Amino acid sequence: MYSSEGARENLEQVLPSLGKLSLLCFMSFSLGAGSPTKGCATVHQILDFEIISKIGDIEIIAVGRAVRDVSRLNKVHGAGRWRMLKGSASVRLPSGRVRFAEVHWYEAHGIEKRDFKIKRYLD
Repeated sequence: MYSSEGARENLEQVLPSLGKLSLLCFMSFSLGAGSPTKGCATVHQILDFEIISKIGDIEIIAVGRAVRDVSRLNKVHGAGRWRMLKGSASVRLPSGRVRFAEVHWYEAHGIEKRDFKIKRYLD
């Protein structure tokens, strides 16, 4: 397990050579997301699509302490009253294919939408 000092030193050494995705994987691991592979898979799923339409049918799933990732969200994005929301939108996958999907994300007052995830395809 990384200590905070060890993680900071490691980050300073490898920062110049990391790409954006690798840096996010490293940050996810250093914040206690589990093994490096598990942390990278989670971040990879969040980043691997583009929302190309307006999000519709928006519903609030959880608010405040009911949000399981609230401590991670506070560490990474800042303190706030975090909400988890879901909605449906057209998304472009890395292959170029366009699908209609249910997406989940987090947001807080004063902090824009964060950590989009595809939960299921609706088409």
